[in-house]
Amino acid sequence: MSPLDAIFLSSGTFEREIEERVPKGPVKFRLDVILGQPEDSTDDPTKEWPQDREKLTLGTLTIIEAAEKADQIFLIQLL
Repeated sequence: MSPLDAIFLSSGTFEREIEERVPKGPVKFRLDVILGQPEDSTDDPTKEWPQDREKLTLGTLTIIEAAEKADQIFLIQLL
């Protein structure tokens, strides 16, 4: 899904999707960052950085079950 497509989704779409996916098995998200250069704009999200910027994967978030309340959430392992 493109960022433009995401704009038109109804509120709560992603929450409902996660609620449907978690009972079927772990849901994983990869955390990637792109390393900017001094000349890259950091205050205007409409300006894309060049495609040749270094990209790093910092880790993976795995959701294995739903929690009723936020205070029931805890971090098991950070990779």
